[in-house]
Order: sequence, then C-alpha cells, then structure tokens
Amino acid sequence: MEAGTQSLSIFNVYEELNAQAVLPNNAPIPDTPAIPLALTVVSVWERSNLNVEEEKESFRVRIIDPNGKELATTEQVFSMVGPHTRTRAILRIPALHVHLSGRYLFEVEGRRGGSKWHIEASLPLLVNISITQQPKPGKPS
Repeated sequence: MEAGTQSLSIFNVYEELNAQAVLPNNAPIPDTPAIPLALTVVSVWERSNLNVEEEKESFRVRIIDPNGKELATTEQVFSMVGPHTRTRAILRIPALHVHLSGRYLFEVEGRRGGSKWHIEASLPLLVNISITQQPKPGKPS
C-alpha cells in the first residue's frame, strides 16, 4: 500500500493452484496430504447510504472445502464515519492447510446494523494435489 495515496496494487490473484510432491521411493503416500497456503483476502465496502455514517459494521470470510465442510471462519469489524464513505478490509490467512483436491470457496459475508449475515461474494479456488513416488534408480549397464 502506498503511504501517500493509500493506493493498493494486488498481484498474484489465484484462481487455480497445482501442488505437486515427489516422495522418496519407499515412503508411504499419505491419505490426507496437507499443503500449507498463505493467503490474503481483500474486500472493499461502501456505505449502504452515502449520507449516513456506519459504525461497527461486520464482515467475515468463511472457507469451505470441496466436501462442503467449513474449515475456518474469521470476522472483522470496521467503521465508515466522517468523510469515509468506503473502507478496504484486508484479511491475512498465514496458513491454510489444504487436504483435498477440488473447489474451495471463500464466502465473504456482511452484516450491517445487527442484521443477519448476507453473502456478498463467493470466491472459488480450484486446488489440484498430485503426489507421486520417486522412480527407483535403474541398474547401471
């Protein structure tokens, strides 16, 4: 983020990840491999009514695996008061352990004024995990 302009440049936006691991020859292949991913989810929020300040609004990100299981939920609170009609929310996930190949969902939900949670965006991430064993070395001829 640039200090003077508060501009934010986003690089490396992922839609699909391919994780490949090669294990030593006799090593067992794990039933549930764990691939650690460090991710950042960025969202921009705007006042429902530009003329009305909003204090202590909430958003959360729910991470759903390919089987529909919720892996994690994290919530943040923000305010849009004074001249601020919008805000940027940056959520850093230092380590998400991915165990399955398939489509993961990052559901971004908002709750304003104590209302129920409402899905604002659903961000898919396709993960392909491939684990193989190193081939046995051939005998020299």
